[in-house]
Amino acid sequence: EHFPLVPQSSMKTSLLGGALAAMTLALSVAAQGPLCTINPFASNNGGAAGGAVYFDLNVTNGVVINSLDTNYSAAIGTAVGVTVWTTPGTAVGNEGNPAVWTQVAMDNGTAVSAGIDAPTNIPLAAPLILNPGSYGVALVAVGSAHSYTNGNGANQNFSTPDLAIALGAGGNVPFSGTPFSPRVWNGCINY
Repeated sequence: EHFPLVPQSSMKTSLLGGALAAMTLALSVAAQGPLCTINPFASNNGGAAGGAVYFDLNVTNGVVINSLDTNYSAAIGTAVGVTVWTTPGTAVGNEGNPAVWTQVAMDNGTAVSAGIDAPTNIPLAAPLILNPGSYGVALVAVGSAHSYTNGNGANQNFSTPDLAIALGAGGNVPFSGTPFSPRVWNGCINY
């Protein structure tokens, strides 16, 4: 076979262009999340197995969420998961109204608990895309209970350039009854 010769200067330009593209991609990835709340995790309260935590999320720049880190009370090595629900606007006042919530994501089935006050990473089955806007969010624990912190006003708001979170409430039965408030989800949104 005959292969055309490529001038060495063209090869250098091509390699340089590829390296610059890779560096640009790495810089854009490095500029991404996470948005973390209480860090290190330091729970002083918790809910029942299968319960929910509620918070508001304001998205200023669209994000793709791939996983969550959360504080679960399940023993180390226990299989755990999460379902993610949203409602337009706010969770406040909607915690007991199942009709307004839509499930938008779930875990991929591979997560195991890291134990209380340690971040349990929960990969999502499919990336969750959130466009700019305001969302009420509910995280329903699977295989565990949430461990969270009592809110005191000073520990309820966190932000990055892309996201702002206002925490929140907890409930032992998702979308039912009167929530416990204020409660601060111990977690990170990895985007």
